[in-house]
Amino acid sequence: MFKIFRATAFIVFAASMFVSLATTSAHAQKPALTKSTDEPGRSPYFSSANQYCATDGECLMSFKPVPAGFRLVVTHASAVYVPAINSGHLDNLVFLRQSSDFADWAYLPAPSSIGASSVTSAPITFYVEPGSTLYITVRNSSSGNYIYGSITGYLVALN
Repeated sequence: MFKIFRATAFIVFAASMFVSLATTSAHAQKPALTKSTDEPGRSPYFSSANQYCATDGECLMSFKPVPAGFRLVVTHASAVYVPAINSGHLDNLVFLRQSSDFADWAYLPAPSSIGASSVTSAPITFYVEPGSTLYITVRNSSSGNYIYGSITGYLVALN
């Protein structure tokens, strides 16, 4: 009788171990699929440009268009230019805008003077849609000089 009890206990124990191991492996069959589309380090972006200003007043500097399927998140922008002294304009405005919607503007802080040049640089959050071109616009720039600008950010995959 004791032998039958031990044999039955062993069969029950073996069956329970088999069932518990079988159900454990069933939970780990499919890993969770995740996609981090807004991770800044995944697709860093940097671009710099320069533009010759032929007349006093407003000068527009353009960057490369944003690739299709991506949105550009600009996190920092800077510009250096020579202001027009005799133009009568005192509005040293520097701002970002995009070609798809010229109504969206983001202003940079007031420029600081360094010698004959004016400089502005600031962290910013500005979104540029796929296929759009980013512009830095400088008001009160002098003719016969270049404006220089750079942007830093990252691309976000839209799919």
